[in-house]
Amino acid sequence: MKTFAQLKRDLVKGKTLTMTYNRLAAQSERITARINMPRYIVAVQSNGVQLAESATAPKGSFLELPRASAVDYTDDTITVYEPATRPLTPDEQAIIDGIPSHQKDKETVERLKMEMMTDTNGSYWKDKAYLKEHNAQWYHEETRGLYYKMGENLMRDANIKGEISIIYKLS
Repeated sequence: MKTFAQLKRDLVKGKTLTMTYNRLAAQSERITARINMPRYIVAVQSNGVQLAESATAPKGSFLELPRASAVDYTDDTITVYEPATRPLTPDEQAIIDGIPSHQKDKETVERLKMEMMTDTNGSYWKDKAYLKEHNAQWYHEETRGLYYKMGENLMRDANIKGEISIIYKLS
């Protein structure tokens, strides 16, 4: 296993990346057409590379490098993983249980009814302030690799490897 830093050093202009697997290939003919098609690295940035079908192309499509925890790099194979989904920790569950609009007391229920009838959103802003105070912006948006999957009551965690997303060969 090589390090992410070594991967970044090995991604140099002129080398080729060949996608050998893409989890979404079955859903897209455009993706399927790119499997096993070598693409040249025509530009390198600290956060990714530009790929083109010709080594002399002035620019190409941008391939952003994911976080190091989502990548395995061995010999000439780069495996990129989707973030895993996990149960909430007790602290995360406590934050969700404490969201002001989730309370079942009579006052909150009445306020939510009134807001619905008057098309106001005071509860939303109270919730937003509460979540910010508890450093839990992951409830509404991906933050620090975390994202709350509301309907499933699970956490999407980019720090944990899930299923394989894409595999590339570097040559």
